[in-house]
Amino acid sequence: MGLREVLEICLALIGSAEDQDKFETLYEKYKKLLYHAARKQLRDEEMVEEAVCTVFLRVARNMCMIHESVSQETMHLLLIMTRRVAIDIRRRQERKHIPTIGMEDIENAACLSVEMGVDEGSSIASALGKLPSQYRDVLLLKFAYGYSNSEVARLLDLTVANVEKISSRSKKKLKVILKEEEVWDDEAER
Repeated sequence: MGLREVLEICLALIGSAEDQDKFETLYEKYKKLLYHAARKQLRDEEMVEEAVCTVFLRVARNMCMIHESVSQETMHLLLIMTRRVAIDIRRRQERKHIPTIGMEDIENAACLSVEMGVDEGSSIASALGKLPSQYRDVLLLKFAYGYSNSEVARLLDLTVANVEKISSRSKKKLKVILKEEEVWDDEAER
């Protein structure tokens, strides 16, 4: 099934004409970006297309959570979803013992700073860049964009309990990193 067919299915899943228009705008604006993001994780074109199609289907089922079709928040949400789906596809293939060649996930603090619109020298951006991508993704969706645990779970295809656990672990790990960089002060916490 190609991306065009997925677009038709997605539009059929969406109830209102307004949301359909919003979805079509989102689709046209971000499809190339999502392909690029999926290719960072996957080399096989069929897997890349599967990842992008999966993201668009999830978005269609959750259009109520998309506030604007063209915004930084929407772009970041789609990139996070694409990265998570691509990683899941790659892991599924690895479990099947089918060799796949995936590009390394090169996301340093400078790259994260650009994505977040934070100064490159920012300690927090640097610390976030050191977190595993799943930890960073959950933190960004929850705290930078205000999604609830249940919304993050639906968007990333996780359980709410898993999101809560990842959130807790990521905050602890972020605190450790900030302490190592002498940015976090236990005295200030009290």
